Amino acid sequence: MFIAANFSSVYVFNIGGQKYGIYGAVSSLILNLLLAVIFTPIFRAAGIASGKDVTRSTDYEEAIPEKAEPLPEALA
Repeated sequence: MFIAANFSSVYVFNIGGQKYGIYGAVSSLILNLLLAVIFTPIFRAAGIASGKDVTRSTDYEEAIPEKAEPLPEALA
């Protein structure tokens, strides 16, 4: 779409003779949500597992950086 729109972030759709301009990110979001709504029930009916969440509490902890040693003054 980006190349078809001459490297513009707005893409024009022609629907029923009307032209509608929409940002590429919005159309991608709509497509992503549509695919999720369609394929989620299909995958659940097929018995495909959702996967296991392996997030640990340590994944949310940030190491405290050590304080740097003070540098000597440049022209003292």
